[in-house]
Amino acid sequence: MKRSGAVTASSSAAAEAGVAILRQGGNAADAAVATALASCVAHGCNTGLGGYGGHMVVGPVWGDPVSIDFNMWVPASAADAYRAAVAKVRRPA
Repeated sequence: MKRSGAVTASSSAAAEAGVAILRQGGNAADAAVATALASCVAHGCNTGLGGYGGHMVVGPVWGDPVSIDFNMWVPASAADAYRAAVAKVRRPA
């Protein structure tokens, strides 16, 4: 079976990480994750593990696409702790 693919990144080192995954038999999602993680190291000022992200995985013609949104969020307990700290600063004891 002939396979082809493409990888894009902000640095050639990060793109090579994705290409290596494809050459080893990984799929597009595997390559995207490898490229994103390598970008955190190779071009850290342009990306990071925290923050906004999202991607769409398009299935077969007869299937539904899947959209994955990994936008910024925090657990409720962290948000509550933040609100308490802000309230304390606004109302010093």
